[in-house]
Amino acid sequence: MIELLMAATLFAAPQDPAGELREPRQWGAPAWERRPIPDYPEGESGVVQALITCTAGDEGRLLDCRIDRVSPRRTRFGREVMRRLPGSRIQQGLIQPGDTTTFLIWACAGAQPCEPTAWPD
Repeated sequence: MIELLMAATLFAAPQDPAGELREPRQWGAPAWERRPIPDYPEGESGVVQALITCTAGDEGRLLDCRIDRVSPRRTRFGREVMRRLPGSRIQQGLIQPGDTTTFLIWACAGAQPCEPTAWPD
């Protein structure tokens, strides 16, 4: 069994829905309507993690996503996360379309709870 965990920090774009300038907002972990559940890459062991940044779209969709960082360095986990993002949704109202969200997804082999690891330099 594979344990999959997620954490997120959301960074809002500098405009509110009325188009007025506003200070960027920071959000805690998002409420997922449908979270991405990537496959654990074959041939991996231990903790794998990916830092992903997306733009929020209508109806909680995630658009223009990119992999910011992965660990271990040569893991295929970031690509697995990207494959699952089109079907995921963040609950509406949490962030506005056009806002940016950066989140960490990690997984580990086996049924033991795990934590993300420190990023290597």
